[in-house]
Amino acid sequence: MHQLLANSYSGTLKFLQPTIEKYGVDVDSTLVEAGIDMNKFNSIYKRIPCHLSSKYVDLIVKKSSPIVAIKACEHLNPAIFQSFGTGLLFSKSLTDFCHRYVNGFAFISSAINVNFIQDSFESYLTFDENTYLNEVNSNFYSDIFAALTLKFIKLMIGADFKAKKVCLSWTPDDYMLQEYIDYFGENIEFSADKTKIVFDYNSLDVELPFANEKLAKQSDKMVVEFLKRSSAFNFTSKVSNIILKLLLNGNCSKLNVAEICGISERTLNNKLNAEGTNFKSIVEKIRKSYSIYYLQEGNLTPEQLAFKLGYCNYGNFSRAFKAWYGVSPLHYKNDHKKGILLAS
Repeated sequence: MHQLLANSYSGTLKFLQPTIEKYGVDVDSTLVEAGIDMNKFNSIYKRIPCHLSSKYVDLIVKKSSPIVAIKACEHLNPAIFQSFGTGLLFSKSLTDFCHRYVNGFAFISSAINVNFIQDSFESYLTFDENTYLNEVNSNFYSDIFAALTLKFIKLMIGADFKAKKVCLSWTPDDYMLQEYIDYFGENIEFSADKTKIVFDYNSLDVELPFANEKLAKQSDKMVVEFLKRSSAFNFTSKVSNIILKLLLNGNCSKLNVAEICGISERTLNNKLNAEGTNFKSIVEKIRKSYSIYYLQEGNLTPEQLAFKLGYCNYGNFSRAFKAWYGVSPLHYKNDHKKGILLAS
């Protein structure tokens, strides 16, 4: 099932251009073939629907190479720095980076659901595909974002950084294997339960040289503002903005949202289903994004925040938060006060 805002910032497609042109692929004609008019997406707040970006990906994979995803990551250009947001580079530590990355990933694309898991055994970033539209390379999105993430981590920590393990959810054909090993390293596992980058605990809290708390917080604030402002461009986003306002005011229900939209609950369901999402998924995504923001910036206790986000009790909120971020809301808030997680 397609998830909330299953679309991508145009920069995430444009950054592929230098690589695919090396294969002799004409970008403009391929965009037209995929049904994408880039003039309609020249605003950073308007996103390319996932079914169109997936069609484009299928075409360029057919016309270039099955390994174009990792080839494109070997040389970054300004477009991808825009897409990922240079604010990610202001993080205090790798842990800080991972939390901020998860929270701000909606700026890049919602074709992938990214999570940072920390438990007593290992810590890792996961990349789960929210859409299953790619016919030629169904793992394109998870591959390319895992590869880009590793690239950004190496930019921050150093080119010699090595993940403890990189897991891919599929096994490339024999002729592609060495390309993947060369890019991700020898500690690569194929046909894993999901795509993920596993970290050595010793690397998680090493202080990063470009840390800047003020710039990091400003970047986080801009991400939140962006998510609000981007709500004007499709029905799902419009509903998301309404839900956010009602949720924080304590009177969010499907009936209230439908009435504000001037439609019935049934029509609301049908319109959301047509865009690949549903009311419950939108509420959960908003709760996930804003729980971090309010724990960090607000004066609410975790218990007060639970009710602000529409939970009937703190226990339900705590369980949901731990499933998202690997720690309890209280644990997160205490760590943030100590400066361990400056901006997630």
